[in-house]
Amino acid sequence: MRFRLLLCFLVGISACASPAQVADEEWTPVPSSDLGGVVARVGQVPIYASQVLAEARRAGKPPRVALADLVAFHLLAEHARRDGWRPVASSEPDVESALVQRLLERELEPRLRAAAVPDQVLRSLYDRAKVSFVHPRLVEVGVLTIDTGALMKGEGLEQRRRAANDLAAFLKNHPARSLDDFIAVARDPAWSSRHVVYDHFLQYPDRPLSPKVGEEIAKLRSLGETTGLLSDDEGLYIARYIGERPVENITFEQTREKLLAGFLERWQQQQFLEFTGQLVQAHKVAAYYDRLPRNEQGP
Repeated sequence: MRFRLLLCFLVGISACASPAQVADEEWTPVPSSDLGGVVARVGQVPIYASQVLAEARRAGKPPRVALADLVAFHLLAEHARRDGWRPVASSEPDVESALVQRLLERELEPRLRAAAVPDQVLRSLYDRAKVSFVHPRLVEVGVLTIDTGALMKGEGLEQRRRAANDLAAFLKNHPARSLDDFIAVARDPAWSSRHVVYDHFLQYPDRPLSPKVGEEIAKLRSLGETTGLLSDDEGLYIARYIGERPVENITFEQTREKLLAGFLERWQQQQFLEFTGQLVQAHKVAAYYDRLPRNEQGP
């Protein structure tokens, strides 16, 4: 990409206006920390290691041959400079494109690298999801639930309690031989019509079900082991052991690279939007949507 910038610059020289005196700095690329070291210099213009490698990859040539080609281009540029030729105005499309690319390389690309993501941003992600990194033993369960809610009273509550007791008796007399059999109970109209639903989750000590119910679920230890009828202010439950996660205490430092890998693309999108937003603030932008062809306007 940087080599294309150089080519655009040199192509611009070949289409230049009438001869004029040109200052050296107009011909000298602005240094960039990601170009690598200077591997050659033609007059006032340095050639950087990354430029050579980019040209070598593009042309499929050894680095030495690619460097010789770049030196030749720079010699042509120096010859034009000594004859007093000035590059074309920056309004020319090719030069504008090169200038935009160089702007992005200098102003935006450094903000998109993984090393540019601050630790405080990643630590904020860690803190928001800390329960996934630091937790006691967690039990994975499938649960048949009849919701009641803290406000349900009277006959409606009694009907659901009777349904829960009937469900517990049914499972005692017809034990589910597999998780699929357990799930099938909630799909049976005989039980779904009585507000029985199935859910599947990891139970923490206090969520998603209450500490009272969580305490009983934590006693489950083996595949297929099933609780009796449990209840709290929100509902009635029968839970079946599926698996578990052991105690974990993963520090921020231990998981930083994983957090970075998962967040980097979103960070880059945020930085790009911020950068373009700053550009918009510095320029007047007018959009004429009514001039778009119908098939480009969308719904």
